[in-house]
Amino acid sequence: MQLLPAIAAGFVQGVTEWLPVSSSAMLLLLLVNFFGMGGGEALELVFLLHLGSAAAVVAYFRQKLSMPALRFVLVATLASGLSGAPLYLVLVKELGAAPGGAINVLVGVALLATAAVLRFQGGGGRKSAEVASLKDMALAGFAQGIAVMPGISRSGITIATLLMLGYRPAEALRLSFLMAVPAILGLNLVNAGAGMSASAVAGAAVSLGVSLLSIHLMLDVARRGRFEYLCLLLGVLAIAAGVSGLG
Repeated sequence: MQLLPAIAAGFVQGVTEWLPVSSSAMLLLLLVNFFGMGGGEALELVFLLHLGSAAAVVAYFRQKLSMPALRFVLVATLASGLSGAPLYLVLVKELGAAPGGAINVLVGVALLATAAVLRFQGGGGRKSAEVASLKDMALAGFAQGIAVMPGISRSGITIATLLMLGYRPAEALRLSFLMAVPAILGLNLVNAGAGMSASAVAGAAVSLGVSLLSIHLMLDVARRGRFEYLCLLLGVLAIAAGVSGLG
């Protein structure tokens, strides 16, 4: 693996992780279309780079940890594993042999799904982790597992699920990013056989540094922005590029 793609992808990951646009989709489109990387190899790098963002989440939200939140994250993580791990293994296998055009179409369709989720998400309620039911934890975790599909925004779908279940917007944001940490670690454990090259380590370090610098600003942008339109635009462009590449 070359150093430049890993560094570039690490920078993009550090910025887009905090926005409901699917950082995995942004990275996969970048690596496949601009650096000519195969789908399977690109997906493995994508999740390795998430380790940097996971470390930034721990640093940023460490003062907001509580036993109810940790209990929520634990149960949600188990549900995420049930829905996400099998899907991830299928994706690694299928994307490894898929042409770039097919990958673009797949990511584009998933981005359109994210746009729909963001467009119709509710305003939330007054619930917090202290009153969370097992059903709430499991549903949030299951939604997170689905987001292993590049193009489905992890933060977008988990926050939308929590708002639908009646959680306060600030609490939904906090729980969504706390849930990300064990999910990212778990995916990289599943993928441990791929190893971690020096370039991937450098990319993860860039992801961590950029994440720490950008997290506060990007979360503020995420709260104020209407990202369904961006996801819609990117989804259409990805599908168009994919269909053109397959033709």
